Amino acid sequence: EMANAIKGVISSGDKNHWLVSLYLKANGYIKGAKTSLSAVTTARNFVSASLFALNNGHWNLAEMYNSVKVVTNDILGMNNEQLNAKLLEYINLGIIDEDVTAGDMKSFLKEDAKINWDVEKMHEWRITKYAKLGLKKANEFYMSMDNVWKIYGFENELAKWLPIYQREGNRTYVDQYGKPTPALMELVAERIRDGYATYSLVPEVVQDIKQNIFIGDFVSFTSESWRVWGKTLGHTIEDMKSSNPEIRELGIKRLMSMATTAMLPITYAAVSRNFNDVDSEEDKAFKNLCLPYWSENSIIAYENFDLENGEVRYLDLGFMNPWNQQIKIINS
Repeated sequence: EMANAIKGVISSGDKNHWLVSLYLKANGYIKGAKTSLSAVTTARNFVSASLFALNNGHWNLAEMYNSVKVVTNDILGMNNEQLNAKLLEYINLGIIDEDVTAGDMKSFLKEDAKINWDVEKMHEWRITKYAKLGLKKANEFYMSMDNVWKIYGFENELAKWLPIYQREGNRTYVDQYGKPTPALMELVAERIRDGYATYSLVPEVVQDIKQNIFIGDFVSFTSESWRVWGKTLGHTIEDMKSSNPEIRELGIKRLMSMATTAMLPITYAAVSRNFNDVDSEEDKAFKNLCLPYWSENSIIAYENFDLENGEVRYLDLGFMNPWNQQIKIINS
């Protein structure tokens, strides 16, 4: 009945209704607790984002230093004008955007700010103020896990395309001084938006689904993993068909990176089975009889496999793999 009441109020368009306000605040807090306020999920977010970089063939780790500087400058509220200018450039290019959970948490803080605190409740207000500040910083840190990899990816991708067009003398993409034009910056930015999870591109139908408290934000991540996989493959095929041999080489290298990313967990799982003397029958039996439902059809790596003493430790490698849903479909 409560769900129907909320649905009815939302459909009526009255977003100021106390029931909608309560629902949005609860929704933002619950999702925040599962994501930006969770150390495990934050670490998972960072590792997952690194696999997007690997999938795109962004290997130059030297760019990571500058990426971290830009993001740190933003989080700590520092006043480095050069770094702030770079951050604004990335935002204008649509490389970094408001994370899916960040939007929900900001809505929660905004709604909560409407409460009128009187003098007698000053102590409670101070507590609330610091709690909000803590939530804000946790949220910014969570967002930075994605942003640091997107900035890193952009600089890697630009470093690949710029020399090609400089040698070609293409005035569409480089100016007379050999600097990238807005057209090249947008081309590279599009590759990053299509090669990394970009939640502003999540379809409206998925946005509606994620409003459900019990479903959470990961539906957005799953949606983006499918989009990124398709877009990256599409760009790879496009590059391999180019009349420019250097661009064709870029496409081939990206295809190899995609294959490496796909084979990495499979190889690690195979090595773990060999190291722990797990044969194919034991592996199949364990997966069929012992795995919880959320790990079914995932790629499993064993840390220890001692059936005699009843001790088995394993890692579900799909936990941090952006393309785990695709793997599960293939393995099912």
